[in-house]
Amino acid sequence: MGYYFKRKVWPEAELANLLNPISQQIAQDSALLEENFGQYAPSLDALSVTQYLDKHRGKISHPVVQNLLENSIRTEYGVEPQNSSALQLINNLPKVENKEVNVLGNSDEIYCISGGTGALINELVKSLNSEQIKTYKQLIKIQSEANQFKLTFQDNSHVLADYVILAIPLTTLRKVNIQVSLPDSLKRFIQTVDLGNNEKVFAKFTHAVWQQETGFIKEAWTDLGTSEIWESTTSLTPPSEPLLTFFLGGNEATSTIKMTGRVLGNTLIKQLDSVISGVKEAATGDFWRTAWQNERLIQGAYTNFKPGQYTEFQEWMYIDSENPVETQKVRVENLIFAGEQFSANYYGYMNGAAETGRLAAQTIIETLFKNVSTQ
Repeated sequence: MGYYFKRKVWPEAELANLLNPISQQIAQDSALLEENFGQYAPSLDALSVTQYLDKHRGKISHPVVQNLLENSIRTEYGVEPQNSSALQLINNLPKVENKEVNVLGNSDEIYCISGGTGALINELVKSLNSEQIKTYKQLIKIQSEANQFKLTFQDNSHVLADYVILAIPLTTLRKVNIQVSLPDSLKRFIQTVDLGNNEKVFAKFTHAVWQQETGFIKEAWTDLGTSEIWESTTSLTPPSEPLLTFFLGGNEATSTIKMTGRVLGNTLIKQLDSVISGVKEAATGDFWRTAWQNERLIQGAYTNFKPGQYTEFQEWMYIDSENPVETQKVRVENLIFAGEQFSANYYGYMNGAAETGRLAAQTIIETLFKNVSTQ
């Protein structure tokens, strides 16, 4: 793990000592939320990350600690710290254990999908009849019609349905003309909760030049125009083609969206070369970049809750529990919602998309069985 702030290489043990006091405070607040979320969440949610860190200024003895924690908000939620609920910093749960720093202590991303995440969708498609999937059918309107829903698509085609699952990003969902009676709080959720902005830049090298004394293994956190960098060279890539992923978030992403992959890549390489010698020389000049903000049907990265929003809209999040009393589903009669943004525990992750999709389908199945049993 590498840490590069203010043109300095920070030894992990030194950073661990500096981070420990505020990480203990975050752990205490996390424990309170576990004990009684309803009691403690509203006051913490009302604070931005900036305000939370200001409140505990006495436990931050060096600016590098704040830099690091703010970076974790940029990477995980795609916003600047003033635009993030403090709950999200607590959810990141930065930890210090045995002089080692774990910036994202709550994350356990231990799996990747062979062939890329798109392979998951491809396999699902294979299990379905091709007639069950219609592509290029952008929804533009949904309206109640008797006891059904009428769906209107961009090609002016229509479908009548007894049940509908809307699994659409909020940025796109709020452009759909929804002529169905929805609770005001759900309408505010759809209209006001946003996706953060993140982008990735992939850079190819002749050799893993970052694996040196002042370099890093696996990943690094920086203020070099990118919040996080990680080594993408795995068993999925030829060993002769080392790759780095530069992960930008918040202003880093929005300010560079118009830059080409080559221009942005060279800029990031130059910055990294200032702290790890030989990076510029080892770069091949091959770069690839994402442009999620420009994707018409997404326009962003991962769901972000601004201060106060999580507790305001928590009634519209799925909670999966073995205890039926604790279970929560997101539906308005036979109109059901799904997507990572509706997951209480896994918003922003593929887990949230999978969880809410499963629970949405389960909701319809349970309703159908209930209707059959009462006939």
